[in-house]
Amino acid sequence: MTYRLVLTRLLLTVLAISLVTACDKPGSDAPKKKQDSAVPKNKTTASPVAIVKSDKDDPRRKIETAIVHGLSLLNKKDMQAFVRTYMPPEFLQRIQKNSTIEKFTKSISKERKGIFRKSLTEAQNLKPSYNKARNRATIKLKAPSRPLSFIKVNDYWYIR
Repeated sequence: MTYRLVLTRLLLTVLAISLVTACDKPGSDAPKKKQDSAVPKNKTTASPVAIVKSDKDDPRRKIETAIVHGLSLLNKKDMQAFVRTYMPPEFLQRIQKNSTIEKFTKSISKERKGIFRKSLTEAQNLKPSYNKARNRATIKLKAPSRPLSFIKVNDYWYIR
């Protein structure tokens, strides 16, 4: 196995574990508790691309705008802002316990970044399906075999 493949599998494993532990019990669609957003309310995000004037203007409030905004961050090659803005707060806390976001983003391969970009590009034209509580959404993609999933935490959508 190559170093990149090992890191990619490790990233996917960490993401899966963080999603499983975000629920009270297996099979539950309800998050454990509300957590503070990774980006404080009424503040701008880390990217110069995303200037948020107020909480109502935050692109993460709707999946459609989150996809467009996330894609713009990836197209500008601002992976740190993408991770800070679209990874769930619990996942960011785990990264920061063991490392830094800068080191984490450097470990993401070009291939994985391309998959993110391709998935978001395709997702722009598709409608998500929601769970009953409307706090989880899934977009079935053609290219990668796995669907693109989102989770809603404190009124903001994050990529799972």
